[in-house]
Amino acid sequence: MIRIGLLAGFLAFAAAPAAADEEEVARYVDSLSDQTLALLGEDIPEDERLEGFRALIDRHLATEALAPALLGPVWERAAPEEQEAFRDAFEESMIAQFAPMFEQDVDVEVAVRDVEPRDPRGYNAELDLEGIHGIPTVAVHVIETNDSRYQVADVTFGGIRMFYVLRQEYRAYLNRHGGDIMALVEELRDRTDLPSN
Repeated sequence: MIRIGLLAGFLAFAAAPAAADEEEVARYVDSLSDQTLALLGEDIPEDERLEGFRALIDRHLATEALAPALLGPVWERAAPEEQEAFRDAFEESMIAQFAPMFEQDVDVEVAVRDVEPRDPRGYNAELDLEGIHGIPTVAVHVIETNDSRYQVADVTFGGIRMFYVLRQEYRAYLNRHGGDIMALVEELRDRTDLPSN
């Protein structure tokens, strides 16, 4: 059930709406859902799936906004090269977590139930994932970036906000390691088999 729940979470990441207009949201979701679900199935080569996830996360995950919010004061004290190292390791950790779950053959359809403005630059969207049993409606938080793109900043499923889970985990790790951001980077690299710089 945990693995299916995480699969639902990534599908919600990848199926976020581009704006509050219902027709535009539907077109965006249809297109992006197709791109994401094209990576689902046992017949997709592993390298092709990984590259597909990299492209999706690079375009649609709001890493620039998430990184400082996840790490707090540690981010502010970090050197630019350390910040860049964390962003890269964070994105690779998301790929490593979700890509293997797409090796299973599951017939899934994504439908938008509702979209509401959350703040001047963000929206909350409720999505139904048809074909994944036992998963409630998933909510995503979409923000508008400075270059007028839309990206996903958070996912909630089963009452759990992914942002809060990651923030708690990362800050607890930093507290145990004296606020050393590179220690966290190395930990994420170890989890994803990334080489050290």
